[in-house]
Amino acid sequence: MKADKILSAMRALGILVTLVLMPACRQSSGTEIGGSVQFQGQPIDEGMIIFISLDPDRARAATVIRDGRYALPISPGRKRVEILATRTTGTQPAYEGDADSPLVDVVEQYLPKRFNEESELTCTIEQSQSDLDFSL
Repeated sequence: MKADKILSAMRALGILVTLVLMPACRQSSGTEIGGSVQFQGQPIDEGMIIFISLDPDRARAATVIRDGRYALPISPGRKRVEILATRTTGTQPAYEGDADSPLVDVVEQYLPKRFNEESELTCTIEQSQSDLDFSL
C-alpha cells in the first residue's frame, strides 16, 4: 500500500516536471520579439498581448504590456493577436459592508472587443524577426 502511494507520487512528479519543461522546449526554437503598442496614437500604459498560434502544434505566448512596450520569446509562424489594455477608474472597499475595509483599485479593460476576444489581428512571425509594433 505504501509502495503504491510512493509510485503514484513519483508518477505525478514526473508528469509535473514534463509539463513544466515542455513549454520551455517548445520556445527554444523561437525568437525574441518586442515592440510598441498604441491605441489612438497613445502608448498603452498597462495591458497584455497574446499570440495564439494558428498551427495547433505550437504553443500560445503572452506577456504584459508596460509603458507601451512588450517583449517575449515566441515560435515562428502565423498568429492571431489579442491585445488587452487596462486602466484604473477609481477605488472601492475590498470587503463590501466593512467600514474598516481597505480600498482597492477598480480596473477596466478599455479596448474594443475587435482587438481582443473578437480579434481579427494576425501576423506572421519570422525566425529572424525582432520587432513587431501594433498601432490600434
